[in-house]
Amino acid sequence: MRRIARHGLMIILMMVSLSGISQSMTSVGKEFWIAFQPNVDNNPPQLFINISSEFATNGFISSSFPGINQIFSVVPGVVTQITIPSGVIQQSGIENKGIRITSNNPISVYGVSQGEFSTDAFLALPVIALGKDYRVVTFTAFSPVLRARYSVLAVEDNTNVTIFNKWTNATTSYILNKGQTLLSNDVWATDQDVTGSRVQSDKPVVVFGSNDQTRIPNLNCQASDHIVEQMFPSYSLGKEFAVLNLAGRDNSGDIIRIVADKDGTTIKINSVTVATINEGEFSQANLLDLT
Repeated sequence: MRRIARHGLMIILMMVSLSGISQSMTSVGKEFWIAFQPNVDNNPPQLFINISSEFATNGFISSSFPGINQIFSVVPGVVTQITIPSGVIQQSGIENKGIRITSNNPISVYGVSQGEFSTDAFLALPVIALGKDYRVVTFTAFSPVLRARYSVLAVEDNTNVTIFNKWTNATTSYILNKGQTLLSNDVWATDQDVTGSRVQSDKPVVVFGSNDQTRIPNLNCQASDHIVEQMFPSYSLGKEFAVLNLAGRDNSGDIIRIVADKDGTTIKINSVTVATINEGEFSQANLLDLT
C-alpha cells in the first residue's frame, strides 16, 4: 500500500502470520464499493473513478447520493474516467455515501480525489476480496481542522461493525446497511493518529485509512497533501516486503511505516532487528537512514 505526499513517499507495510487462508486477494472483479473521504483543499476536490479492463465491457455506477447513476463502457487497454459529484465526500458519522460499481466482465478500479494543491488516489478492491477484519493505517494529523481518519462501508444490510480506535482507546459498535458509510471524526489533539485501529464485522466491509491533509516525512514539512488508501483485509497481509527509494525525491527521504497485526511481531530491515511490536503498534523508518 502506498501513499505519496508532496515532500515524501510513505510506504505502509502490514505484518501478520498467514495461516488458514482460503480466500484469494485480487484487485480485479465485477462488483466494487468505494467511498471518498475529506480532502481539505482551497477548493472542493474533483472526484474521479478510473476503470480499466482486459475486456471490452459495460457497467454501471450508482449511489443513494443524488447524481450518481451512470452507464460506462471500457475499451481494452484504455482507462475510462468517470467524474463524480464532490457532494458525495463523507463528512462525519453514518451517511448514505457508498458508491457501487458493477460490470459485465472483470475490471480494475481506482478512485482519485484531485484538489488544486492536494491530490491522492486509491486502488479499489472488489467485493470478492473484502474481509471482516482490518487494521487501519494512516499518518499523523497536524492541524485542528485536519484529521487522521478511518472510514467503513457496508456492502450488505444489517452489518454489525465493531471498531477499536487506537487513538482514543475506545471500542464502539454500529449497524450499517448496504451502501452506508461511517467516517471517524475524533476531537483533534497534538499527534492525533488512528493508525493501528481495528475494524471487525460479521459481514464483509470496505475500510479506508486517510488524512484530510498531512505532512510527510514530518510535521515540519512546509507542504501538505491529502492521503488515502483502501485497507487490505488481515487475511491478505504478509511477512516479507521489498521497498525502494522513489527516483527524483529530495533529501527528505521515503518513510516506511510497519504495522503489526499480532503481538510479539519482530521487525527486521535488511536482516537487522529494529523493533518488536504488539498488535496495533507501528515501527517507522526513513529509507535514507537504511542505505
